[in-house]
Amino acid sequence: MKSGNRILSIDIMRGLTLLLMLFVNDLNMRVAPVWLGHMPADFDGMGLAASLFYLVTRDSITGTAIAVMVFLTVNILDASGLLSFLDPARPALGIIIQGNVPLIVLTGVLAGVIIRKMKESGNERILTILITLGFLSLAIGFILRNWFLISKIQATPSWGMICSGISFMVFAVIYWLADVKGMTGWAAFVRPPGRHSLTTYLAPDILYHAIWMSAVPLLIYKQSSEPLVVIVGSIAWALLMAGLTALLAKINIKLKL
Repeated sequence: MKSGNRILSIDIMRGLTLLLMLFVNDLNMRVAPVWLGHMPADFDGMGLAASLFYLVTRDSITGTAIAVMVFLTVNILDASGLLSFLDPARPALGIIIQGNVPLIVLTGVLAGVIIRKMKESGNERILTILITLGFLSLAIGFILRNWFLISKIQATPSWGMICSGISFMVFAVIYWLADVKGMTGWAAFVRPPGRHSLTTYLAPDILYHAIWMSAVPLLIYKQSSEPLVVIVGSIAWALLMAGLTALLAKINIKLKL
């Protein structure tokens, strides 16, 4: 199930998320299909960029579940315009007052806590709970769509719950493959980014600036008018960044908070 004390599926999930983030952030959206990027704020729907997620772990199932419900409520109240009296505090506490980011992060925390605290209950029960939470989150998200757009830009509760539902479902599959069945070879290329996420996230910016300052046309795919070239180029860039992270880790260059 684990390598040392690490839950392998979390590293894989985080690595896949980072690769997708690098891919989306690198895309030339003037050429690439619109569904691969961020949707406009008034669009009722989500593209690939809006469905990315991130999972971490902590220790209390009940406490984490309560926190999820609290921030879902906060997100609903804020999206309804009922927390405008807190506007003076938004420059410092905007993310907390909006509720959406804590909501999504805490659903990820909940998945990790379930695995950590229920490992003695068996994998079948863990998977059942994760899948149930996935369906429940999706149902809540689509119910909330009756009042709120599915919008990442507006950070709506419907978008947050649908993302969380997708996350639970995908994570359940990865957990079953990696930690239950021990099938991790397919994910070897994403585990270094998952373990060294800060390095993976910041390295592209450093390389972007170095390439631009050198004036060497290495990113020529960005100038193409062919969507396929743009997409393949960005996929190659994301994979290259994953490889760079693995290489840096081997020579003990790692960024940590």
